[in-house]
Amino acid sequence: MIKQSQIHHISVNHTKAALLAAGLIFSTPLLAVDMTTEILAQKGLITLEEYEKIRKAQSTQATVDTTDGLKFITADKNFSAQVGTLLQMDAASYDSNIKDSAGRDITNSGSEFRRIRLYMSGTFLTDWDYKTELEFANSTQLMDGYVAYRGFKTSVPMQLTLGHFKIPFSQESLSADKGLTFMERSLPNAFLVARAPGAMISAGRDNWSSALMVFGEQLSSTATAVSDEGGGASMRVTWAPLIAPGANLHFGAAASLRVPSQNNTSLNTTPVTYTESIRLRSKPESNIIETRLVDTGNILDADQTQLWGLELAGSINAVGFNAEYINTTITRDNDRSDLDFSGWYAQTSWSITGEERTYKGDKGLYDGIKPAKPVGQGGAGAWEIALRISDIDLSDGELQPRNNMLAPEINGGEERNAAFALNWYLNNYLRTSLNYIHVLDLEGGAFSGKDLDAIQMRLQLAF
Repeated sequence: MIKQSQIHHISVNHTKAALLAAGLIFSTPLLAVDMTTEILAQKGLITLEEYEKIRKAQSTQATVDTTDGLKFITADKNFSAQVGTLLQMDAASYDSNIKDSAGRDITNSGSEFRRIRLYMSGTFLTDWDYKTELEFANSTQLMDGYVAYRGFKTSVPMQLTLGHFKIPFSQESLSADKGLTFMERSLPNAFLVARAPGAMISAGRDNWSSALMVFGEQLSSTATAVSDEGGGASMRVTWAPLIAPGANLHFGAAASLRVPSQNNTSLNTTPVTYTESIRLRSKPESNIIETRLVDTGNILDADQTQLWGLELAGSINAVGFNAEYINTTITRDNDRSDLDFSGWYAQTSWSITGEERTYKGDKGLYDGIKPAKPVGQGGAGAWEIALRISDIDLSDGELQPRNNMLAPEINGGEERNAAFALNWYLNNYLRTSLNYIHVLDLEGGAFSGKDLDAIQMRLQLAF
């Protein structure tokens, strides 16, 4: 606080200084205004009365935070709003021997906007969070739309989330799209439904997290007038026994149960009849290509899908690693046998320029790296290389004669890929990526024994 003795009347400068300070209140962040006011007062350019009026006006002004995008915060911290975007432009080229029945190449090289998103998130009334995010690539759809309450008076921080958001299953699936090491998620991600409407209770501290969600059918899947929508429940827990400077270790486990929407598939009968079906399929870790190399087709008489998964991850200085295994069981009606499918991936990454990944123990997730020396600020940004091996097996069931050979009832095929990534983070907002994908093995399914190589690039803007 400024003493009365420090304030001197300099009549010529009083009005100018007061106008200057008032103008700064409405044009600059609060911290800068505080410093300016103090300097003006200390130099005797404003009176004590003027000083107190300015300070009172400052207490009602919102601040602007540009640390991670554009964020507005009220002076009392009760309300905040952050706006942001995610733009990803991709290009891909394929080399393969995959042909259709007419001998034409069906691996289409090209370019696309992978994601075009706008979002607003923030807090209101101190204890409530919210987020709305829309996707505009290809078609307009809701990605996130929820409110979350975190004002529970419990010894462990808890949060209740209601709306449309990510299902708690798989570290890779839950990681933000902008921070993924590779341009696309691994093959076993085909087992998962990323988002759904529902309710989730979650809790966590610095080295553990837990979440339980009850959810409905995806917004893109709706029930007919004579059927009920599907849904299910999912739970994930994580534990980090080691969190130290330069090192961390993560374990995770998840389980989920999903029921398909009723009568979601029509049968070629007279009259037409309906049943429940589930279909699993995967692109070869590249999105521009339309062809799925592994595909179960519609699995009829599906009763429910049961999933469980395990996670292992960690970092040692600038080196990171992640691995997951997912098992999927589909139970069926009408005395049909259960089906089991599985997939896994293992990857490692190295930040050549020395940046380390940030681990959020209360979520069990990693953030992408941020350059220590951005381009344009005396540095060359951050450079990262990564290698991944992934596998998915979509074949199971009793052997049946098919095309003069025995094949499983569900012959979706098994695919194994190797992928290499080179990422350049120019600053906190701009990033370029180069990925190479090689299909190591393709056994079973419609494209058994075929080969495919892909080179793809991405330019990303995110804040």
